[in-house]
Amino acid sequence: MAKLIIISVLLVSMAVIGFAATIVGDFKEMDVNNEHLRESLSHLERQMDNQINSNTIHRIAKILKAEYQVVSGIQYRATFEFGETDCLKSDHRDVESCKFTGYNMICHATTLEQSWLKRSELIKFVCDN
Repeated sequence: MAKLIIISVLLVSMAVIGFAATIVGDFKEMDVNNEHLRESLSHLERQMDNQINSNTIHRIAKILKAEYQVVSGIQYRATFEFGETDCLKSDHRDVESCKFTGYNMICHATTLEQSWLKRSELIKFVCDN
């Protein structure tokens, strides 16, 4: 009986350690079509656009690469095409109706999602020249 208890404790300990190792750690690749990633970037799209020195609205045209990390929430790192649209920032129409012009920049963003706080934060945003 003692052997069974020791084996059970060891198995549970290994499972917990293994589970913790998969939860916390370095960034891990993820599907670029992940709904939570797209939602996170979508919530911050206007904030990213405001950091671009342009009169036209830019939107995410295509996500090229994505990673996530479990921290005090989910941190996403994404590389994407940020496409210029035919809408001016001074316009107040729905950005969903803006059409892409074909000019895209490659941009990189790091975001933090804390769903229990209903919080989305843009940590870093840069575009290649």
